[in-house]
Amino acid sequence: MKIILLFLGSFILLHTSNFAQGKRICLVGSSTSYGYGVPADSSYAGRIKKFYKTAGLLDTLYNLAVPGIDCYIGMPSSYSPPPGRNAPNPQFNITRAVNLLPKPDVIIINFPSNNYQWLPYDEVIFCLQTMLDSANAAGIDCYVTTTQPRDDFNPAGGERQRLKDLELLIKETFGDKTLNFWDDIVQDPPLIIKPEFALGDYVHLNAAGHEDLANIVLQKNIFFAATGNRWTGVKNDDWNDAANWITNKVPVPSDAVVIPSGRPHYPVIHSNVIIRKITCEENASLTVDTNAVLQIISDGE
Repeated sequence: MKIILLFLGSFILLHTSNFAQGKRICLVGSSTSYGYGVPADSSYAGRIKKFYKTAGLLDTLYNLAVPGIDCYIGMPSSYSPPPGRNAPNPQFNITRAVNLLPKPDVIIINFPSNNYQWLPYDEVIFCLQTMLDSANAAGIDCYVTTTQPRDDFNPAGGERQRLKDLELLIKETFGDKTLNFWDDIVQDPPLIIKPEFALGDYVHLNAAGHEDLANIVLQKNIFFAATGNRWTGVKNDDWNDAANWITNKVPVPSDAVVIPSGRPHYPVIHSNVIIRKITCEENASLTVDTNAVLQIISDGE
Protein backbone atom coordinates (compact mmCIF):
# COMPACT_ATOMS: atom_id res chain seq x y z
CA MET A 1 0.00 0.00 0.00
CA LYS A 2 1.11 3.59 -0.52
CA ILE A 3 0.99 6.00 2.40
CA ILE A 4 1.10 9.70 1.58
CA LEU A 5 1.54 11.83 4.69
CA LEU A 6 0.68 15.51 4.36
CA PHE A 7 1.88 17.05 7.62
CA LEU A 8 2.70 20.74 7.64
CA GLY A 9 6.41 21.50 7.24
CA SER A 10 6.23 23.86 10.24
CA PHE A 11 5.71 20.86 12.52
CA ILE A 12 9.27 19.64 12.06
CA LEU A 13 10.74 23.13 11.87
CA LEU A 14 9.83 23.55 15.53
CA HIS A 15 12.57 21.01 16.16
CA THR A 16 15.14 22.35 13.70
CA SER A 17 14.82 26.13 13.83
CA ASN A 18 17.37 26.64 16.58
CA PHE A 19 19.89 24.64 14.59
CA ALA A 20 19.05 26.41 11.36
CA GLN A 21 19.49 29.97 12.59
CA GLY A 22 22.61 31.56 11.13
CA LYS A 23 23.60 28.71 8.79
CA ARG A 24 25.33 30.09 5.69
CA ILE A 25 27.32 28.65 2.79
CA CYS A 26 29.83 30.57 0.64
CA LEU A 27 31.06 29.39 -2.75
CA VAL A 28 34.51 30.49 -3.94
CA GLY A 29 35.46 29.39 -7.43
CA SER A 30 34.91 29.66 -11.16
CA SER A 31 32.23 28.90 -13.74
CA THR A 32 30.84 25.66 -12.28
CA SER A 33 29.93 27.31 -8.98
CA TYR A 34 28.79 30.40 -10.88
CA GLY A 35 26.36 28.16 -12.77
CA TYR A 36 27.52 29.01 -16.27
CA GLY A 37 25.17 27.96 -19.06
CA VAL A 38 22.23 26.74 -16.95
CA PRO A 39 19.29 28.49 -15.26
CA ALA A 40 20.11 29.61 -11.72
CA ASP A 41 17.72 27.14 -10.09
CA SER A 42 19.22 24.28 -12.16
CA SER A 43 22.81 24.98 -11.11
CA TYR A 44 24.31 22.95 -8.30
CA ALA A 45 24.44 26.14 -6.21
CA GLY A 46 20.75 26.80 -6.78
CA ARG A 47 19.82 23.21 -6.05
CA ILE A 48 21.66 22.99 -2.71
CA LYS A 49 20.30 26.38 -1.72
CA LYS A 50 16.74 25.23 -2.37
CA PHE A 51 17.24 21.91 -0.59
CA TYR A 52 18.79 23.35 2.57
CA LYS A 53 16.28 26.19 2.73
CA THR A 54 13.42 23.73 2.36
CA ALA A 55 15.02 21.62 5.07
CA GLY A 56 15.15 24.63 7.38
CA LEU A 57 18.96 24.47 7.61
CA LEU A 58 20.05 27.50 5.58
CA ASP A 59 19.64 31.24 5.81
CA THR A 60 21.99 32.45 3.06
CA LEU A 61 24.12 31.15 0.21
CA TYR A 62 26.86 33.62 -0.78
CA ASN A 63 28.16 33.00 -4.29
CA LEU A 64 31.51 34.68 -5.04
CA ALA A 65 32.26 32.44 -8.03
CA VAL A 66 32.97 34.02 -11.40
CA PRO A 67 33.75 32.37 -14.76
CA GLY A 68 37.33 32.20 -16.00
CA ILE A 69 39.29 32.67 -12.79
CA ASP A 70 41.92 30.28 -11.47
CA CYS A 71 43.08 29.19 -8.02
CA TYR A 72 45.62 32.02 -7.70
CA ILE A 73 42.84 34.59 -8.03
CA GLY A 74 41.12 32.92 -5.07
CA MET A 75 44.16 33.28 -2.80
CA PRO A 76 44.22 35.63 0.24
CA SER A 77 44.54 39.32 -0.58
CA SER A 78 47.86 39.52 1.30
CA TYR A 79 49.47 36.86 -0.90
CA SER A 80 52.09 37.86 -3.49
CA PRO A 81 52.10 35.33 -6.35
CA PRO A 82 55.18 34.17 -8.25
CA PRO A 83 55.96 35.80 -11.61
CA GLY A 84 53.56 34.87 -14.37
CA ARG A 85 50.71 34.00 -11.98
CA ASN A 86 47.45 35.86 -11.46
CA ALA A 87 47.14 38.10 -8.43
CA PRO A 88 44.37 37.56 -5.86
CA ASN A 89 41.16 39.45 -6.59
CA PRO A 90 39.56 40.87 -3.41
CA GLN A 91 36.11 40.71 -5.00
CA PHE A 92 36.17 36.94 -5.44
CA ASN A 93 38.82 35.51 -3.13
CA ILE A 94 38.98 33.67 0.17
CA THR A 95 39.69 36.88 2.09
CA ARG A 96 36.36 38.31 1.07
CA ALA A 97 34.66 35.02 1.87
CA VAL A 98 35.94 34.82 5.46
CA ASN A 99 35.09 38.48 6.09
CA LEU A 100 31.49 38.30 4.93
CA LEU A 101 28.93 39.36 7.50
CA PRO A 102 27.12 37.43 8.76
CA LYS A 103 30.02 34.98 8.59
CA PRO A 104 29.64 31.75 6.58
CA ASP A 105 29.52 28.45 8.44
CA VAL A 106 30.84 26.51 5.45
CA ILE A 107 32.96 27.52 2.44
CA ILE A 108 33.15 25.39 -0.71
CA ILE A 109 36.25 25.97 -2.86
CA ASN A 110 35.71 24.98 -6.50
CA PHE A 111 38.52 25.64 -8.98
CA PRO A 112 38.15 22.62 -11.27
CA SER A 113 40.34 23.27 -14.31
CA ASN A 114 41.33 26.82 -15.31
CA ASN A 115 45.05 26.95 -16.19
CA TYR A 116 45.59 23.42 -14.87
CA GLN A 117 46.95 22.40 -18.27
CA TRP A 118 50.22 24.13 -17.27
CA LEU A 119 50.20 25.05 -13.58
CA PRO A 120 52.50 22.72 -11.58
CA TYR A 121 50.67 20.27 -9.37
CA ASP A 122 52.33 21.52 -6.18
CA GLU A 123 51.22 25.07 -6.89
CA VAL A 124 47.61 24.02 -7.34
CA ILE A 125 47.61 22.05 -4.10
CA PHE A 126 49.36 24.93 -2.30
CA CYS A 127 46.66 27.38 -3.42
CA LEU A 128 43.80 25.10 -2.41
CA GLN A 129 45.43 24.30 0.95
CA THR A 130 46.04 27.99 1.66
CA MET A 131 42.41 28.83 1.00
CA LEU A 132 41.20 25.99 3.21
CA ASP A 133 43.61 27.01 5.98
CA SER A 134 42.37 30.61 5.74
CA ALA A 135 38.80 29.45 6.21
CA ASN A 136 39.68 27.20 9.15
CA ALA A 137 41.70 29.98 10.80
CA ALA A 138 38.55 32.11 10.71
CA GLY A 139 36.57 29.33 12.40
CA ILE A 140 34.79 28.32 9.18
CA ASP A 141 34.47 24.74 7.97
CA CYS A 142 35.71 24.23 4.42
CA TYR A 143 35.46 21.71 1.58
CA VAL A 144 37.54 21.51 -1.61
CA THR A 145 36.18 20.06 -4.83
CA THR A 146 38.21 17.87 -7.15
CA THR A 147 39.04 18.80 -10.69
CA GLN A 148 36.48 18.20 -13.44
CA PRO A 149 37.07 16.83 -16.97
CA ARG A 150 37.34 19.20 -19.95
CA ASP A 151 36.90 18.06 -23.53
CA ASP A 152 38.90 21.02 -24.90
CA PHE A 153 42.09 19.94 -23.09
CA ASN A 154 44.59 18.29 -25.45
CA PRO A 155 44.81 14.52 -24.86
CA ALA A 156 48.00 14.20 -26.91
CA GLY A 157 49.73 16.80 -24.75
CA GLY A 158 48.69 15.14 -21.50
CA GLU A 159 46.39 17.97 -20.46
CA ARG A 160 43.41 15.72 -19.73
CA GLN A 161 45.64 13.35 -17.76
CA ARG A 162 46.82 16.30 -15.64
CA LEU A 163 43.23 16.86 -14.51
CA LYS A 164 42.99 13.21 -13.50
CA ASP A 165 46.32 13.37 -11.67
CA LEU A 166 45.19 16.48 -9.80
CA GLU A 167 41.87 14.84 -8.94
CA LEU A 168 43.76 12.07 -7.16
CA LEU A 169 46.11 14.51 -5.42
CA ILE A 170 43.21 16.60 -4.15
CA LYS A 171 41.50 13.53 -2.68
CA GLU A 172 44.76 12.39 -1.08
CA THR A 173 45.48 15.84 0.35
CA PHE A 174 42.08 16.85 1.67
CA GLY A 175 40.57 13.50 2.59
CA ASP A 176 37.06 13.79 3.97
CA LYS A 177 37.08 17.52 3.20
CA THR A 178 37.00 16.66 -0.51
CA LEU A 179 33.89 16.89 -2.68
CA ASN A 180 34.35 14.41 -5.54
CA PHE A 181 33.21 16.27 -8.67
CA TRP A 182 35.13 13.89 -10.95
CA ASP A 183 34.05 10.25 -10.79
CA ASP A 184 30.38 10.61 -11.71
CA ILE A 185 30.82 13.00 -14.62
CA VAL A 186 33.99 11.72 -16.35
CA GLN A 187 34.06 9.26 -19.24
CA ASP A 188 37.37 7.44 -18.78
CA PRO A 189 38.76 6.85 -21.35
CA PRO A 190 39.05 9.32 -23.06
CA LEU A 191 38.84 11.60 -19.97
CA ILE A 192 36.00 13.77 -21.26
CA ILE A 193 32.68 14.89 -19.81
CA LYS A 194 30.06 12.16 -20.09
CA PRO A 195 27.76 13.13 -22.99
CA GLU A 196 24.67 13.09 -20.78
CA PHE A 197 26.25 15.75 -18.54
CA ALA A 198 27.90 17.94 -21.22
CA LEU A 199 26.61 21.44 -21.98
CA GLY A 200 28.04 21.19 -25.49
CA ASP A 201 30.81 23.78 -25.29
CA TYR A 202 33.53 21.21 -24.38
CA VAL A 203 33.98 22.77 -20.92
CA HIS A 204 30.81 23.11 -18.87
CA LEU A 205 28.07 20.91 -17.45
CA ASN A 206 24.38 20.91 -18.33
CA ALA A 207 21.53 20.85 -15.80
CA ALA A 208 21.82 17.08 -15.34
CA GLY A 209 25.50 17.46 -14.52
CA HIS A 210 24.74 20.15 -11.98
CA GLU A 211 22.09 17.94 -10.42
CA ASP A 212 24.73 15.27 -9.93
CA LEU A 213 27.11 17.74 -8.27
CA ALA A 214 24.33 18.98 -5.99
CA ASN A 215 23.63 15.42 -4.89
CA ILE A 216 27.32 14.95 -4.07
CA VAL A 217 27.24 18.01 -1.81
CA LEU A 218 24.03 16.84 -0.13
CA GLN A 219 25.45 13.38 0.50
CA LYS A 220 28.42 14.99 2.26
CA ASN A 221 26.11 16.44 4.93
CA ILE A 222 28.23 19.60 5.23
CA PHE A 223 26.25 20.91 8.22
CA PHE A 224 26.53 17.64 10.17
CA ALA A 225 22.91 18.08 11.20
CA ALA A 226 22.14 16.51 14.55
CA THR A 227 18.45 17.35 14.65
CA GLY A 228 17.08 14.11 13.28
CA ASN A 229 17.36 12.60 9.84
CA ARG A 230 16.18 13.92 6.48
CA TRP A 231 15.59 11.98 3.30
CA THR A 232 17.57 13.20 0.28
CA GLY A 233 16.75 10.42 -2.20
CA VAL A 234 19.89 11.23 -4.15
CA LYS A 235 20.69 7.59 -4.94
CA ASN A 236 17.50 5.53 -5.16
CA ASP A 237 14.21 4.83 -3.33
CA ASP A 238 15.58 2.37 -0.75
CA TRP A 239 14.87 3.49 2.84
CA ASN A 240 17.72 1.25 4.06
CA ASP A 241 20.40 2.77 1.81
CA ALA A 242 22.40 5.20 3.97
CA ALA A 243 23.36 7.25 0.88
CA ASN A 244 19.75 8.49 0.69
CA TRP A 245 19.87 10.20 4.11
CA ILE A 246 21.38 13.58 4.95
CA THR A 247 23.30 12.08 7.88
CA ASN A 248 24.59 9.22 5.70
CA LYS A 249 22.97 6.87 8.23
CA VAL A 250 19.75 4.87 8.08
CA PRO A 251 17.29 6.19 10.71
CA VAL A 252 17.18 4.44 14.08
CA PRO A 253 14.11 4.14 16.36
CA SER A 254 15.06 7.27 18.32
CA ASP A 255 15.15 9.48 15.20
CA ALA A 256 12.65 12.04 14.02
CA VAL A 257 12.49 11.75 10.24
CA VAL A 258 11.49 14.24 7.55
CA ILE A 259 10.60 13.39 3.95
CA PRO A 260 10.95 16.71 2.06
CA SER A 261 9.28 17.56 -1.23
CA GLY A 262 11.24 17.97 -4.45
CA ARG A 263 13.41 14.85 -4.08
CA PRO A 264 14.60 12.81 -7.09
CA HIS A 265 13.39 9.60 -5.40
CA TYR A 266 10.98 8.97 -2.52
CA PRO A 267 11.48 6.22 0.06
CA VAL A 268 10.12 2.72 -0.15
CA ILE A 269 10.14 0.57 3.00
CA HIS A 270 10.65 -3.12 2.25
CA SER A 271 11.06 -4.43 5.81
CA ASN A 272 9.75 -3.50 9.26
CA VAL A 273 10.79 -0.04 10.48
CA ILE A 274 10.40 1.60 13.89
CA ILE A 275 10.79 5.37 14.10
CA ARG A 276 10.09 7.98 16.77
CA LYS A 277 8.42 10.51 14.51
CA ILE A 278 7.96 11.18 10.81
CA THR A 279 6.92 14.26 8.86
CA CYS A 280 6.15 14.03 5.16
CA GLU A 281 5.94 17.37 3.38
CA GLU A 282 3.23 18.26 0.89
CA ASN A 283 3.73 16.46 -2.45
CA ALA A 284 6.25 14.06 -0.90
CA SER A 285 5.44 10.38 -0.45
CA LEU A 286 6.40 7.32 1.53
CA THR A 287 5.64 3.81 0.26
CA VAL A 288 5.39 0.82 2.61
CA ASP A 289 5.42 -2.62 0.99
CA THR A 290 2.45 -4.88 1.73
CA ASN A 291 4.52 -7.25 3.89
CA ALA A 292 6.32 -4.48 5.79
CA VAL A 293 5.23 -2.51 8.88
CA LEU A 294 6.06 1.10 9.73
CA GLN A 295 5.71 1.70 13.46
CA ILE A 296 5.79 5.31 14.69
CA ILE A 297 6.42 5.86 18.38
CA SER A 298 5.05 9.18 19.62
CA ASP A 299 7.12 10.92 22.26
CA GLY A 300 4.37 13.33 23.23
CA GLU A 301 5.97 16.40 21.60
